[in-house]
Amino acid sequence: MDPKVLALFVFLFAALASPAVVMAWVLLARTSKAPVVEGADTRQDARARGHVMRVPFFLLAALFLVFEMGVLILIPWAIGFGWAVEAGLGIAAFAHIVSFLALFAIALAFAIGSGALDWEA
Repeated sequence: MDPKVLALFVFLFAALASPAVVMAWVLLARTSKAPVVEGADTRQDARARGHVMRVPFFLLAALFLVFEMGVLILIPWAIGFGWAVEAGLGIAAFAHIVSFLALFAIALAFAIGSGALDWEA
């Protein structure tokens, strides 16, 4: 990479990031050091404050992350599949993605069967 272009990137990064860092530092100096979330003291038990997060929310979030990562794998595969066919790897590439999708289908069936997607459970 050209040193001038690299210097420009470093300068732009510093110019854009430094105001955010300075503002965070100034605003942090004004706040109290007590751990407070939504105006409640976090040293109390969560159930005593009435803030109870149910487990299905976290299960759904974990399932979302798992299937989102699957989409991130499927998109580059779909883009590169034409190249694989041209290289003579079409059947192998197709077999690999079918096995990947089969694992995803098994995971989804397990999530449905175990009740992880039942919000009212």
